[in-house]
Amino acid sequence: MGDRVWICRAAAAMLIWISSVACDTLPTFPKATEWGSATINNDAGPRPVVVAVADFDGDGRLDVVAGYRGDGGTDPFVSIFFQLNPVTFTAVQIASGALLDGIAALAVADIDGDGQLDVIAACDGRIFFLQSPADPADGGAWSRETVSESSGADFNQWTDVLVADIDALNGVDIVACNENVGRLCFFAAPAVIAGGAGWTRVDIDAVSRMGAAGLAAQDVDGDGRTDVFSTAPGEATDRIAWYRNPGGDATGAWTKTGIGNLPGTRIDIGDLDQDSDADVVVIEPVNRQVGWYVRPADPAGAWSGFLLAQFVSNTPVDVKVADVDGNGQNDVIVPTEMAGRLRWFTPVGEPTLQWVENNLIDLIDNPGPIAVGLIDADARPDVIAPLIAVDPADDQVAWFRNPE
Repeated sequence: MGDRVWICRAAAAMLIWISSVACDTLPTFPKATEWGSATINNDAGPRPVVVAVADFDGDGRLDVVAGYRGDGGTDPFVSIFFQLNPVTFTAVQIASGALLDGIAALAVADIDGDGQLDVIAACDGRIFFLQSPADPADGGAWSRETVSESSGADFNQWTDVLVADIDALNGVDIVACNENVGRLCFFAAPAVIAGGAGWTRVDIDAVSRMGAAGLAAQDVDGDGRTDVFSTAPGEATDRIAWYRNPGGDATGAWTKTGIGNLPGTRIDIGDLDQDSDADVVVIEPVNRQVGWYVRPADPAGAWSGFLLAQFVSNTPVDVKVADVDGNGQNDVIVPTEMAGRLRWFTPVGEPTLQWVENNLIDLIDNPGPIAVGLIDADARPDVIAPLIAVDPADDQVAWFRNPE
């Protein structure tokens, strides 16, 4: 839905971008300043694949949690890097073992209401609840339990996970998608949370989300209930869609509204055209595109799609919406692999017509999905990224300081 507009505008947008992203050599950007970088960790282990940020110890400084897939004889694991200052972090491993294979996404929230932040990990064949002890720096005291109804013969790779209050009953719930069975669902929190037991899976869509890849959540229609956005590049139509929360305990039928048919994977939402409504931005790795969709006045109506960026040799791996330069206008941050680069895009004039590509940094290594947060507490959003090197011994988690 909205793809006729996409097709009409894409050719014109492509002409804007061909001069800046079609060249393999470093082009000149409107903002060419390279962001400074600092290593968060480079010796915790090989193959960091996902990161998130939160203040786990309540000291007012953002910490970083990272999931590692391991390599060869090294099991996958999850570690928190507690920030002492912006250039010094202390690593604490909170979970490890072969059952964490396929770790693909992390979510952070106080799930059990004890005042401590917990971690949810989406893996191959199961979702884990990593429950924080009273002292989150005591790595051995974290418990790891499988979220009930997230494992079994019907489940393979869980590709994304987030935490949101879906049913307005027992605090926050877990929203997740599984690519192999094409399932979009949420796990309703039990009245009393004791690890992974007691969670009830409710299928939002169990039939039309083949290749389900990315998630976002927001009350898009203003009815006070959290709705869910989903990407499913394996589908034939409505690959990008949002689902209306039916209310009550949210076990009723969720109404699906197609946003567009770009075979997007990673997704984020934010107001890109300054009309106070949340728009949708996605990456499409196969054709190396970044696209965005304008929320209509009635979100159940047709969404108009536009090309934001077209890469030629670099493949986008993630996308985040943030006001990079503090001008009140949201920008879009995109990491790419082959070659590893971080770029941020800002609209010039009408956002449906032109976005300018700005340098963030060129990398030797390939970044994975990123996080955005105020690492140095200067009110400018920084970027945190897992970096995969040719040699696993050179892998690291790093952050990049916003100079804007």
